[in-house]
Amino acid sequence: MLATPDQLRGVIRSADIPGKLALILVLLFPIFSLSLRHWLSGIYSLLLLVSLYAAWRGRTRLYREEKILFLLLTLFLISFFLSATLNDWTDASIRRLGNVGKYLFFFPLYLFIRQYPDTLKLLLTGIVVGAAVLGLQSFYDMLVLGLNRGEGIYGPIIFGDLAALFFAITLILLFLDARVTTPIWVYVIALMLSLIATVLSTSRNGWIAAAFSLVVVPWLTCRHARYRKTILAVIPLVMISAGIFLTSTSMQDRLKLAWTEFSNFVTVGAPKDVPIMENSVGFRLEQWRVALHIVREAPLFGVGGGNAGRHITRYAERGLAHPDLINPHTLTGIGGLHSSYFESLVNEGIVGLLIILAFILYPLWVFIRIRQQEPMLSTVGIIFSTNFLIFGITENPFVHDNFTSVYLLFLTVFFSAAVRIRHSDRVPNG
Repeated sequence: MLATPDQLRGVIRSADIPGKLALILVLLFPIFSLSLRHWLSGIYSLLLLVSLYAAWRGRTRLYREEKILFLLLTLFLISFFLSATLNDWTDASIRRLGNVGKYLFFFPLYLFIRQYPDTLKLLLTGIVVGAAVLGLQSFYDMLVLGLNRGEGIYGPIIFGDLAALFFAITLILLFLDARVTTPIWVYVIALMLSLIATVLSTSRNGWIAAAFSLVVVPWLTCRHARYRKTILAVIPLVMISAGIFLTSTSMQDRLKLAWTEFSNFVTVGAPKDVPIMENSVGFRLEQWRVALHIVREAPLFGVGGGNAGRHITRYAERGLAHPDLINPHTLTGIGGLHSSYFESLVNEGIVGLLIILAFILYPLWVFIRIRQQEPMLSTVGIIFSTNFLIFGITENPFVHDNFTSVYLLFLTVFFSAAVRIRHSDRVPNG
């Protein structure tokens, strides 16, 4: 499935000028994703600009699945604008427009990318190369910069999460593509480095996603693996990650701290005289507790996009929440709830939460439905969707700009390829 250098040159050379740009940018997008500042946003913006010109050429009628995805995205945008309007468009809601604009421009981006089926092969190639780069970046952060963890340029959370996602996709390709089009050692090197990046990031969310993938990927691929012995690669991967963890007291301490924070919150809550600002688990749990109170004030359409922070501040100032919830981020009204689901529930209400869940889960359903036709793409799509569902539990990848760029571009390439395969023997319906 990965493109060789000769194939890359041939595919790019044969495309028209907009296609050349699309193929090159999609290939480069994952490679230095967290190593060069503005890499993700810069490439995503270039793709959007080209799509505004090229999306409308040779217009093709949409398949049913694409119409449903576009409808769900439209409802998602309507829920944001409706909620913000009902709450008088605060400064926080206006600041959110930059991120919402990425979803708005998803329409031309999708229509543009779907014209070039080879973007799938080039994106997967970029992901495998990017997986290795993330591992090297973690070594650079710790050995050269002297940091105590790998974190790239945007911090350890997105670094660990993307490393886990790249690791999982590379693992799928190892099981289903190794020795077919790509030497096995290419995948093994990328796997080892991306796993090391995940572990060294100390991102517990990334750890959960990687552990999930180590269990689910072999289960999803065992029936379709061309060389079933490659499944045994999971064993040394587990041993390597366990070895790194067991020799690192700081990583063990982070897991122990997470459990202690959770236990303390469940038993005694968040006493106001005990600081929780540096207590990531307790801080999140206290935010979510307050969120369940805030949502009662505007259950259907929420308090408006970006407004969760100011409402959390209001509760803390009234003594109804821990005072540490009043911090620079919430005071400016842009503080998130460290959860896609709680933030959607508070900002856009029950309606908004249901819409964002449908927007995430519908592509997952489409990926599941092509398992018999294309097991590899199906598994990649399933892992992509479920990993982002996991990331959304304790972070908000659908609001953070760089995370949003990754999600929307990957969704564009994977979903358009899945729809193309599903209808490969059919005539498009209008």
